[in-house]
Amino acid sequence: MPLPNLKKTTTPGQCEAMRCTELGAPLPGDLWGRDNVRLCARHSAMALDYAEKHPEHVAETGGELPAQLALGIGEATVSVSPAPSSTAYKRAGVGAQHVGLGSVESVLVWLAAVKSAVESIEGNTKEAADVMALATQFEIRTHDDMMHVAEWVHESNKSLKELERVEKEVSSPISTALTRLRGIFRPTKQLWTDAQALLRAQLAAARLREDENNRKVMEDAASAHAAGDDRADLSGLTVSTDLDGVSMKLLWKAVVEDAMLLPLEYVIRVPDVKKLKEYCGAAEAAGTEPAPIAGVRFERDVAMRVQSR
Repeated sequence: MPLPNLKKTTTPGQCEAMRCTELGAPLPGDLWGRDNVRLCARHSAMALDYAEKHPEHVAETGGELPAQLALGIGEATVSVSPAPSSTAYKRAGVGAQHVGLGSVESVLVWLAAVKSAVESIEGNTKEAADVMALATQFEIRTHDDMMHVAEWVHESNKSLKELERVEKEVSSPISTALTRLRGIFRPTKQLWTDAQALLRAQLAAARLREDENNRKVMEDAASAHAAGDDRADLSGLTVSTDLDGVSMKLLWKAVVEDAMLLPLEYVIRVPDVKKLKEYCGAAEAAGTEPAPIAGVRFERDVAMRVQSR
């Protein structure tokens, strides 16, 4: 589990992790690189538990946890760590509005930004995995727990938005270049596509005419044979099997002329989700329960929006 995420600004009498009250004894700041970290009892227990399970972290920061602080460890909760800083990307001078792929210099700047972004993914993934583990294990039992989880949701949303921002920042130049390349090829591709469509349509029409001609030839031959003429002329028959690189097969195609006349077995019934949502919204606005609709179960749900602050 990660260490609590300490706030940049603190309020006296509040926990530096989640603004909790009822502060415990100040902890040494070796795990965070500064002294006198103020946490509530729950986050203090979590930090001590983390230090006990990850002594390498304490070694990296050059500190030691006093033996007397290793006592009284109970159930702990976990806070969401912040998203990786984007300082590296700003230092590289990368911005979607400034970067292009038109020069060696701009390519090198863009590659530096991509390298920095890729290097941050490992740590970001670990933080997300830690939060995922928390989400699968944590159980809300009190209103304070709800407040903690709401804070975790907000922090997770910030991390996700920052990750999406960086992703867009480093992918924008190549996306722009790809759009330009496609624009170069698009007119010629469209010409080939249109020309092929016309030629295919002509081939299809000719194949249908050929089939109709063959049908008439066979009918005439059958009539002649029925009249006693065994020398039926079949020279008019043609078979489209000698076309190089093109194969054609006759088949039946259904063309719906009036969907209202179709039998139910040929109709796919799709619920109108938008209309059902409007129906529920009308009931909500009226302060009543939705009137029953056959085939529908109404249940309470929660609409949630995570605000930026």
